[in-house]
Amino acid sequence: MGAEGPGVPQGLGDACLTHRAPMTAPFWGWAYPLSLPPLRSKMCGSMDLGDRKPGPRVAGRAPAMAKKEIASQFKIQASGGQATPAPPIGPALGAHGVNPGQFIQQFNERTKQLNGKTVGCVITVYADRSFDFEVKSPPAAVLIKDAAGIEKGSGVPNKEKVGKLSVDQLRAIAEEKGKELSGHSVEALMRTIAGTARSMGVEIESWEAS
Repeated sequence: MGAEGPGVPQGLGDACLTHRAPMTAPFWGWAYPLSLPPLRSKMCGSMDLGDRKPGPRVAGRAPAMAKKEIASQFKIQASGGQATPAPPIGPALGAHGVNPGQFIQQFNERTKQLNGKTVGCVITVYADRSFDFEVKSPPAAVLIKDAAGIEKGSGVPNKEKVGKLSVDQLRAIAEEKGKELSGHSVEALMRTIAGTARSMGVEIESWEAS
């Protein structure tokens, strides 16, 4: 005979209950308090016949956004805030399907604080003909010229020296370039930049590469 009682779903009876109320005379009674503990069920799990609290809500994951298909990626150098579509920038942009006027406007706006300093730029073009770009630090040669206070390097660097850099200036340039080059120590970058400086006719004061 199925056990039926207050708060027990109709028809579940003994099939869903593992606890039965103690027998009281002269009839079977229910000795459970008003706030009942969960009744363990053989067939349908547990039932809380007392105060019910909402279970935890499981937040659904937002659908992942599909990545844009990259059509091409290329690098250019341009004057920060003062770029123009003249060669070589304009033809390079056009060859990859980038609207030169649109790019120049966005690039100059983003780099206007550089006041003409040459910087690198990586441009990514997507299959839908949209693009974005990342402005990089100036090339090492530009940083060397700025630090040494020269307009250009030497045409005969082995014979004609046009400037000098201190070790502190060399380290500062290496640290600047190191922000974009992972896996390279500052000392290794200093040696590389010192080699670039020597090829421009710029000497490094009181420093020898180890």
